[in-house]
Amino acid sequence: MPNEIVRNNRQVPVISFFGTRGGVGKSTIAQYVAELLLSAPGTDGNGPSVLLVDLDVHHRQLTRQYMESTFANSPTFNDLVSLDDPSKVCALNVTAQVKIQKGTSDDRNGELYFIPSASREDVDAYLTGAKADPGRVKEIMVTALQQAVDSHQVSCIVIDCTAIIDMYTAVAAEISDAALCITLAEPAAFDRVDDQSARISAIRPQFSDGFMKTVVNKYLRADRLDDLKKTRDIYHAIPFTKEVLDETEGFDNIDELRLAIFKDYVVQLLEKVFRFQWPELIPPPSIAFPAYITHLATIAPRLKNSRWMKILRAGIHLTWIGLLLSVIGIGGLTYSSRMPSNVTESERTRDLSYTEVAAYSYFTDRTATSNASILFLLFGGVMLSAGLTARKRNALLNVAIDSLVQEREIWLMRQLEKGKKEQRTVMRLFEMSKGLPETNQFLERQI
Repeated sequence: MPNEIVRNNRQVPVISFFGTRGGVGKSTIAQYVAELLLSAPGTDGNGPSVLLVDLDVHHRQLTRQYMESTFANSPTFNDLVSLDDPSKVCALNVTAQVKIQKGTSDDRNGELYFIPSASREDVDAYLTGAKADPGRVKEIMVTALQQAVDSHQVSCIVIDCTAIIDMYTAVAAEISDAALCITLAEPAAFDRVDDQSARISAIRPQFSDGFMKTVVNKYLRADRLDDLKKTRDIYHAIPFTKEVLDETEGFDNIDELRLAIFKDYVVQLLEKVFRFQWPELIPPPSIAFPAYITHLATIAPRLKNSRWMKILRAGIHLTWIGLLLSVIGIGGLTYSSRMPSNVTESERTRDLSYTEVAAYSYFTDRTATSNASILFLLFGGVMLSAGLTARKRNALLNVAIDSLVQEREIWLMRQLEKGKKEQRTVMRLFEMSKGLPETNQFLERQI
C-alpha cells in the first residue's frame, strides 16, 4: 500500500535502506542516493529537494558525517520518540556538505535536509525505540516526515536504517515504497535476507515484503550472480569497484574513476525505483561522471586526427611492404631449392668462358640465395605483422571513437565496467587525447 506522505496532492516516495549485517555498504549507498537525487530534473525545471533521515541509532554513521558538531541543539529522531512529540522535528539544511558535482546552475538543483538519529550522549537510544509502542512510532514518523516535507518542499525521502531489525527499521520499512535490503554475495550475508523480512513482519505484521528489494553490493566476478538469482530475486547488483578497475590498467586518478563507477550503479538503481511512477526523480547518468570523462566525450570527433591515429594509418602501409618482402623471400627460397648444388672449379669452368663462369658461380650459390630469402621473409613477416596490428587497432579505435561520438560519456563508463579489454581501449583514448591542445587547456584549468 502507498505511504501516507504527500505534497501538492502527490505522493512523496520513501526509500529505506537496511542490511543483513554491518559493513555491507548500506549507509554509503543511502548517502549517494540522497545526494545524486538533487541533480534529478524534478518538476518545472527545478531539482528536487531531498530529506535524508538517519534511523541507525546504533552506529550513527550519517549523523557523525553530516552534523556531529552542529546538531547538538536540534532534536534527533530518537528525541521525537522519547518526547512523544513529532512537532519538534527539525530538518537541517546540509546541502553545503554535498560533494557531488551538480548541474550547470545551482539554482536548478534541490536542497538536502537531514534528520539525525541520536546524539552521542544518548546512551539509551536503543532502549527508547525498543520500549515504544510500534503504532505510536509509526504515527510519530509519518507526522514528522510530513511536517518536514511541508516545511522544505521535499520531493523524496531517503531513510538509512540499521542492520539490526529494531522498531525504527521495521516501521520505516512498512511506510516505504521501496525497502531495499543491502547484502553481500557471500552466503553468511545473502542467506539472511529472508530472515530480515521475517523479523520486520514480526514487529509490524502490516509490512508487505512485496515492497522489499534485494540489492547485492560489492560482488566479485567470481560470486556467480546467476546462481544466486536462482535462489531469490536480486533487484540490483553493485560490483566491487576495486576489482572492476585495478591498478594494473594504469589509469590516472583511479580512485575517482572507481567512485564514478559506483555512482553510476547507484543512478541505475534509482532508474529502476522511479522509472514508472516518479521519472522526474531519475538523475541524468552524466552526473556520476568525472570532469575528464566529459571532456573526452566532448573532443571525441578530434581524436581521429590525433598523432596516434595518424601513426596507425601510416603503419597500415607496412602490410603491403611486408607482403612484398615475404613474396620475394618465398620466391627466392623456391628458386634456390631448384638450383644445382655447388660444383668444383674444374667442373664449373669446363667449356665456359670467364664471364659465364662468374655468372654461374653467383646464381648457383644456394647458401647465399637461401640466406637472403630468409632475411626477406623475416623482415617481411615483421612488417606484415606490424601492419596487420596497426590495421586492427585503427579499426578498433575508429569504432570506439564513433561510439563515443554517438553515446558520449555513457559509452565510456559502460566500457570501464565491462572488463580489461574494453578498459584498455578507453586507456588508449585517454592517451590519444593528451596530444590535443584542448586537453592541454583542460588540464591547465584543472590545476
